[in-house]
Amino acid sequence: VQLVKLGEGGAQALYRITVLFLRLKDAKTARTYLAKAKSAGDTDKKTWFEIGEAFAKLGYSSTAIEAYDNCLRKDASMEDALLKVAALLEKTKKDSAAAERYMELYQLDKSKNKEYLEKAAQLFDKSGASSKAHKAYTSASKNSSMGVKGKLRLAELEFDKKNYKAVIELLGDLPESQVSLKAAVLLSESCFAVKNYKKALEYVTLILKK
Repeated sequence: VQLVKLGEGGAQALYRITVLFLRLKDAKTARTYLAKAKSAGDTDKKTWFEIGEAFAKLGYSSTAIEAYDNCLRKDASMEDALLKVAALLEKTKKDSAAAERYMELYQLDKSKNKEYLEKAAQLFDKSGASSKAHKAYTSASKNSSMGVKGKLRLAELEFDKKNYKAVIELLGDLPESQVSLKAAVLLSESCFAVKNYKKALEYVTLILKK
């Protein structure tokens, strides 16, 4: 190992040594060689992904994220790497950053990855980014990828904005069995606000049953 020379091919040898130490579960030494490898040059996306996977398994989330990001720098459409970064950011409580990555996943393939739109909305919401949460929830509601929980949260956000018609559109078609106490309150108040007193009374009656 000490005889490895930097120069043509030197960087790649250092990256392979990094991988070998990771397979030996010696993360400390692997990080040392990774630093040397990066100083010597770059490597391919496959190697970066492999390094990211290994560091993630050993619990080195920040180093893993950096490796996956280098992989994405080589190929921004590599969904596996993007999903790994999003999951690690979520695991390390970096909710807003994780949400941004889930949004990137959605943008890569809106049909296949529509489930990540609501997940992004939830994480934006959790991080206090209510405007981004509202936008993501709204997009999710339009492509029919959102569950009852998401609809209820979006309805709350709309209610806070006094968008009472939007609340009714989101929750008004739910079967009675799925109308929670919170949903019934939002619907009764919204119906009252738009002067649909008959419907408001129906939801008040439902509230009394809860």
